[in-house]
Amino acid sequence: MGYLGEEAWYWIDAYGNEYLLGTDDTRTRFLREYGGVDMAEPVHITERSPAHHGAVHRGWHYNERTITLGITLRPGSRAGLWDALGSLRQVLNLVRGPGKLKVVLPTAAPAGSYTRQIDCRLAAPFNADSGNQPNTQIQHLVLQFAAPWPLFYDPIEQVSRKAVNGATLQSVVVDNAGEEYAWPRYVIYPPASYPQMRLAGSPSDFMLLRRDITAAGGPVTIYVWPLAKSGTYGKRAIGAYGEDLTHLVSKESRWFGIPPGRQTIQIAATYGGTGRVDVYWHNEYLGLGG
Repeated sequence: MGYLGEEAWYWIDAYGNEYLLGTDDTRTRFLREYGGVDMAEPVHITERSPAHHGAVHRGWHYNERTITLGITLRPGSRAGLWDALGSLRQVLNLVRGPGKLKVVLPTAAPAGSYTRQIDCRLAAPFNADSGNQPNTQIQHLVLQFAAPWPLFYDPIEQVSRKAVNGATLQSVVVDNAGEEYAWPRYVIYPPASYPQMRLAGSPSDFMLLRRDITAAGGPVTIYVWPLAKSGTYGKRAIGAYGEDLTHLVSKESRWFGIPPGRQTIQIAATYGGTGRVDVYWHNEYLGLGG
């Protein structure tokens, strides 16, 4: 099999350090093959009735995905090969925590390339052995990564801001350029008493924080992230000093995502305020390409 020379794959560890997996200009690490980078497996939830044909569709989701990368190390010497294998084992060590795969893809656009990332962990040992060495200076490897949250995303975080004007609804425009729902992070700056956010055109997509946000207390951050996407935050409201304010999100609230396309989030401070709401999100994708 030939080498795929136009894409570059990196591993980013939990500390933000990047390690090139393949391919690079020095021709020492090559990407031979890859798998699991298109649409993840859809799972349909159905319910059968003993008295009727067929099944009732109750919902669906995408399963976690496994990404496979076939790479070749060719450092130019036997000693260099052992060093490269040791370095790879160290950066992929699970004790370092979860990381990210980063891929830089070619495009016909003037920019020349674009970047996607996916959060994942090493799923299997790469088992270097002499049977996969065409000669003493080359090693073929297969790396497998498990991504519990199966969506790729643009690493550039998007943001849209709007000042609050008391109880009067203000519109924050969010351009979700991805293929899937974007899961936002709201930062609410004082003063804002009982701030609320709602998705325009969808009355059920509403969120209310029962708190008077003052200058003394500082801003509040609300993470609207599914637990599979972030085991650290999930769906939480955090104060300026790290205090957990999730219990102050009203029971009627819905932790809603932002659909693809140009959307409007309406914001207000129920009992007054002239603060500001910043909406942060990443565009998310079902797979690579496009």
